[in-house]
Amino acid sequence: MSKQSKVKHTQDEFLLNQFNEMSENPEYWHNKAAELFTSAGVIWKAMNSGKDFYAKCDATYKMLMGMSFEALLKGLCIESRKVTTADLISHDLVKISKIIELPLDKAENKLLMLLSDYIKWAGKYPIPKNSGQLQQYRSMVDSTEFDKVNIGGFNASISNNALDYEELTPMWRRLSDKLLKTPT
Repeated sequence: MSKQSKVKHTQDEFLLNQFNEMSENPEYWHNKAAELFTSAGVIWKAMNSGKDFYAKCDATYKMLMGMSFEALLKGLCIESRKVTTADLISHDLVKISKIIELPLDKAENKLLMLLSDYIKWAGKYPIPKNSGQLQQYRSMVDSTEFDKVNIGGFNASISNNALDYEELTPMWRRLSDKLLKTPT
């Protein structure tokens, strides 16, 4: 084996070991989740700065927030040793949470379902793969992000702020603490 081949083999071996370490160590997953959460927070702050960012960045904020939850949940799955990273190909946050039997209430399930749509398509593309998914998404947005009220005999929807940074932070911190084994 030539010297160049040995170097290439050593590099390949190093990268494989690094890949295996990173895929099996939940701390890497937590670090990525924290990075995404912080990025979502930066966008949230910009959106609420009084400038014209809100309409332009709302879906991107929700996608990053969803991706931060995804990294936390996948880190918890890796920590549980029930699956490997190769098994974690889904972006369905509810499905991922079921792997680790994470107790979620109905509202949290709905939030994770909606954030899953932002990860899969709503944060990246103007439309999903088919009109049925768009209809389901709109219905989920309506039932998750808005409360129905009666104003003077008319039904109206008002934002309940369910996907606001401040509203999602306690759930994110709870999962983060669980992954880091920090008492909540």
